Order: sequence, then structure tokens, then C-alpha cells
Amino acid sequence: MNSFFKKRYIKKIILSFFFITISISNAVAIEVPISSETANINGKQILTEVYNVSSEVDPEDLIKSDFSSQSFVYTFESITKDESKIESVKNVEQEVTIPVESKNLNNNLSLLNAYINYNDEEGYEGNLYLLPDTVKITTDGYAYKNSTVSDTKTYTGLEYNDPTLIPQTVQKNGYTLSISSIDWNEESMVQDGTIPSTFSAIVTYTKTVSSSYATGYTMTAKYKGDVSKTSIENIKYTVNYVGSEIESEITVSNNGFFGNMSNNQVIIVSVLFSIILLIIIAIIVIVIKNRKYKTRLPQ
Repeated sequence: MNSFFKKRYIKKIILSFFFITISISNAVAIEVPISSETANINGKQILTEVYNVSSEVDPEDLIKSDFSSQSFVYTFESITKDESKIESVKNVEQEVTIPVESKNLNNNLSLLNAYINYNDEEGYEGNLYLLPDTVKITTDGYAYKNSTVSDTKTYTGLEYNDPTLIPQTVQKNGYTLSISSIDWNEESMVQDGTIPSTFSAIVTYTKTVSSSYATGYTMTAKYKGDVSKTSIENIKYTVNYVGSEIESEITVSNNGFFGNMSNNQVIIVSVLFSIILLIIIAIIVIVIKNRKYKTRLPQ
């Protein structure tokens, strides 16, 4: 193995060790109690530690394994949780749309609630109240349709069944209607009933007109109000340990490096030390093999 590859291999090991160390260091971040007090309550030695931590902290990480301090061996007894909450408030305005059948505002106001419930992804919730001045109805759009306007007139005493004797147009609803059909009838006969002397006509006048109509209506209204959310600002954990007096004259304290760590943190640190040891052994093996390789080379 030449020196280039040896250095490259060692460099990879060191980088891997660096990233592993960073990750594990974050995991073993030790929370420091804001207070630590001992007291003898009814003949019972109690050590109480108080922590102020964020909601991300696992309370199990605050609990220590048995440890000794000032002639006592302390064993975990209990942990209590006290949340410190904070309320945030913001003003919100929201628009509501409702499909309606007409543009008459008074007929549709009953469709609106006096208030609506509000909640969002941030956790805010509360009631929003109607702003009456914001209520309006708009037309969704227009379409067109054809319809026929018609009128029927009857004309009598006509000398001939001649359409020119009949008015060609009539007025209705502002429209000029034209003749669409004539129904002739004989009124009286002459010459022994063989020749009609007068005629009557039933005339139908029509006109096709195009008109627009609304395809629908939408009522909009705005609601406004203050909404709030309650969040946890921090959590206070109170951890209690019960102490047993050490009777031996010679006491061994485990308040060293691991004394301020929880069980989980001790395990993680132990794993870290094991990894470091393996990396050191790997580097030593590489160095020894490299030296043996050099001694075999011809001088």
C-alpha cells in the first residue's frame, strides 16, 4: 500500500469519525438543572433537581442512574411535569361565498350566519363575525335565448279573401309583429249560396326575439375577528431522588464524567468511545501493514 492510498484511506476514516462525533454530540447534549436542592423530609433524604427545557426534550433523558453525593447514594423516585403556556392572538378576515337564486339581497340575508368558526394550520382558532356592509350579490354570467312573441287578430266584413286587405304588422310589448298565418272564413253567401259576399280572417302575428338572462348569482360576505392559539413556551420538570446513607468509611463517588448523565446519554457516550477505539485500532493496523510492506521492498 503506497503512502498516497494510505493517507487517502486515513483521511476518509477521520472524516467519518468527525461526522459521527457531531451527530452523537448533538444527541448527548446534557441539560443542566436550574436548581438542585437536598432536604430531609420525615427522615427521608430527598434530592430535587429542576429543569427548564423545550418540548423537544425527552424527560427520560433527565433521569440519572444511581449516583452518590455527600455520603448518600441517590436513586430515582419520581418526575413531574409543569407546562408554561403562552397565548398568541391575531386578527383575521375571511370571505365567504354562497350561491343564491336571485339578486334580491333582502331575500338572501337569512342564508348568512352571524359568525363562523375559524382554524388554520398554525393552530389559531376562534369565531369570526359578519361585517354587514360587505355583503353583496354579483351575477355569475349571462346567456342568451330565443323566444316568440305572438298575437292573434280577427278581421270581419272583408269583401275578398285578399291578404292585402289585412294589416301586415301589429305592435305588442314594444315589438313589431308580422303575419305568420291567416285562417279565412266565409261569412255570407249570394246567388243561392254559391258565391260568398264577405269574408272573415283570423290572423296570427309573430316575432322571434333574443334575450339575455343571468346564469346564476353569488353572494359574498366578509367575516372578521380575533383568533388565538395556546402554545407551550417551556416545560419544567422536577426530578426527585431518594438518598440512602453510605455506611462504609470508604465511599466511591460516581459523580465523574457519567454522573451528570441520564441512562440514555451514558449508553450513547459509551458507543461513541467504542467507535473512537475501533478507529484508532484501524489506523494502527494500517500503519503496521505499511511498515511491513516497506521492509519487504528490495533495498
